[in-house]
Amino acid sequence: VILRSNSSEELNNGFEFKRSVYFKRVPYSEIQAAYEITKYAIINGEKIIIIGEKDNKITVSFDRTTIDIAHKYGVYGNPDRDYCDKTFPKDEFEIAIKREEIDLSKYKS
Repeated sequence: VILRSNSSEELNNGFEFKRSVYFKRVPYSEIQAAYEITKYAIINGEKIIIIGEKDNKITVSFDRTTIDIAHKYGVYGNPDRDYCDKTFPKDEFEIAIKREEIDLSKYKS
C-alpha cells in the first residue's frame, strides 16, 4: 500500500518526497484503518482546499465557485483553467480538517 501526503511534516514519519508528493510504502498487513484527510483554509467564511503545506505556508486552490474570493486576495488565474493557486502564511487563516474513513474491504484480494 502506498500512503500519500501533501505535508512536508511527514518526512519525520518515514515518508519520502518525489514529484511534489510525500509517500511511504507499507505492507497491507500493517494497515488497521485508513482515512482520507482533506484540509481547508477558511477564507471569508468559505472552505478553500489546501493542496500543499511546507515551511509554515499553505497553498490553496481556488475554483470557479470561489474565484471572487481569490480576486479579493489579488489572485488571478489563467483563463484557460478552471482554478488558480496561491500560497499564504499558514497562520493567516483558520484550518479545518475533514476526516473520512476508507472502507478497506474494497481493497482486499
